[in-house]
Amino acid sequence: HRHKVDAPSGTALMMGEAIADTLGRNLKEVAVYGREGHTGPRDRQTIGFETIRGGDIVGEHTVMFIGEGERV
Repeated sequence: HRHKVDAPSGTALMMGEAIADTLGRNLKEVAVYGREGHTGPRDRQTIGFETIRGGDIVGEHTVMFIGEGERV
């Protein structure tokens, strides 16, 4: 919701930790938070986070695993 002040949320970070642990990585070393402008490609070893808040939507999270020509 639009009044939330932390980004990404604690829940999103916990999800990122679970993914990083499963991949044998340290989230603090591989997390990328938001991107703007001409950034070039994101390193394949990183985990990207985006935060969108608005209205009264509370607690909706989406995890995507995206590869060349596929998205899960």
